[in-house]
Amino acid sequence: MCGLFASTDPVKLENLFNLNFKRGQKGFSQSGFSFVDGNMLLWESRNESSRFEIDPKFLSDYNICHVVAPTTAEPNFHPAVREAQEHEPEGFTALWHNGILKQDTIDELRKNEDDPLWDTQLLVDRLHYLGLDDEMSEFLSSLDGSFACLMLKDSGLYVFRNNLSPLFRDNMLNFSSVRFSFSEPVPPGIVYFVDFETRQLVDTGVHFETKNNPYNV
Repeated sequence: MCGLFASTDPVKLENLFNLNFKRGQKGFSQSGFSFVDGNMLLWESRNESSRFEIDPKFLSDYNICHVVAPTTAEPNFHPAVREAQEHEPEGFTALWHNGILKQDTIDELRKNEDDPLWDTQLLVDRLHYLGLDDEMSEFLSSLDGSFACLMLKDSGLYVFRNNLSPLFRDNMLNFSSVRFSFSEPVPPGIVYFVDFETRQLVDTGVHFETKNNPYNV
């Protein structure tokens, strides 16, 4: 699987990079965010297929990085982004995803032959139009496969995972696909709002099940 990690601290980010490097060596992306009036804005994103290092020029108030697994056929760089169409209100949704959806789910998400094959893009294309309500719960419960995600939506950051993909966090809102010091697993099956003011994960009320969970015995 790929690796996903995030931090406000450049030193911690480098440490998390070293932990996650073994999970992906086919591509690397680094995204920086700034906080404006309490809102979170993506301001820069860097994608590389060969250079694997944290670039200080792209560090900002908060940083999300992703490494692509060596087994990936095509190194699609994160985040996958869905921008508003002309007839829609301004805004966009960005998604960082560690995991893989099963082919049957990918086929269901694709509406026509021109739709992307990349599961992360298919996810963000749907999540962009969903509110934090029962419809999102039903959608996430319908997905067969593994996913742990950070999602930037309406200037807020959200985190969620199902039981099949790891994601850890600590009380400084550092995240990592690999367990790190003083971290604990993000509870699965809940979409959380990442509250940077209180350094808490806030339950949005969007709860979902892991489809075909082999650990339910």
